[in-house]
Amino acid sequence: MSKHQSHQPRVLPAEGYVRAKILAPMLGIAEVTLWRWAADGKIPKPIKLGSRVTAWRVEDVRRWMDAQGQAA
Repeated sequence: MSKHQSHQPRVLPAEGYVRAKILAPMLGIAEVTLWRWAADGKIPKPIKLGSRVTAWRVEDVRRWMDAQGQAA
């Protein structure tokens, strides 16, 4: 196993918040794309949890993912 291989989860946690570095790969996009989508209103807006910490509410992401599945 390469030391660069990721062990990031493939499913959202049951509740709480998820950061960009975890959420972007789950959606199959780059982090920069995730931030662009948030700025463009294509995904829910993240929440600022601290001066240097921003994350998405899991409930908001799930709701958005469900809506995307229904739109397809």
